[in-house]
Amino acid sequence: MTRLNSIESAKSTALEDFRAQTITPQRFMRNLMEFLSLIYGESLSGLKHDDSEVLLLRNPPRKLRYHRLMAVLRAYKLFPRNSRKLQLHAFVRGLFLETKRIEKQQKVYERLLQVCRIGHLDVSRFGVGSQFASYAGVRLFYHLIEYRFALHNVADWAVGYMCGNSGLSIAFAFSYEMYKQYLQTMIDCTDQALVCLMGEHIGPLVVGDLIDRYDYPPMTDDELMNLDIAWF
Repeated sequence: MTRLNSIESAKSTALEDFRAQTITPQRFMRNLMEFLSLIYGESLSGLKHDDSEVLLLRNPPRKLRYHRLMAVLRAYKLFPRNSRKLQLHAFVRGLFLETKRIEKQQKVYERLLQVCRIGHLDVSRFGVGSQFASYAGVRLFYHLIEYRFALHNVADWAVGYMCGNSGLSIAFAFSYEMYKQYLQTMIDCTDQALVCLMGEHIGPLVVGDLIDRYDYPPMTDDELMNLDIAWF
């Protein structure tokens, strides 16, 4: 086998391994937070209402991440009400929960009840009935996204601190223990609540299916990392 054939064979094997991976809802949420952090930095206060600016990006790694996220949303069918045009920013704002249909309001209300159970909350404290469930669900989803984004930024700082040349200092040990004991648990719980609001049908997706059916970019994580380095 020539060197060129060996390289092509390795690429083919890497792509097949990549196609066999699964995108869990938790992995999707982590990828979403990473993308929002790249676009907005440390705050979502400047969050746009549509994807127009993202689509104009001249940064191939960021656009590829965007198209990955969009493929997952297409698979989950999380469209805003009365729209077949999917927008990442509309999803972040929870607009997929908007509805005027009574039976869908009831479904959203049931999801709200489940989120309250996840958070050990008494839903009667908040005066939310099924007739206002959609409005409450949209607001709750976006506020949880903001909270999850804040947790991501803290986790990103903690991991960066752990990777730094800080030795076994007290600050290093303290931040590492806080990350292990509390932060990851808070992230997991918030992800659980967000996925609950997204719907009962939300589950793991196979990358190969996403590539074949929903236009998921067929670029492996290693290739994306190399593209990041080229654009750094």
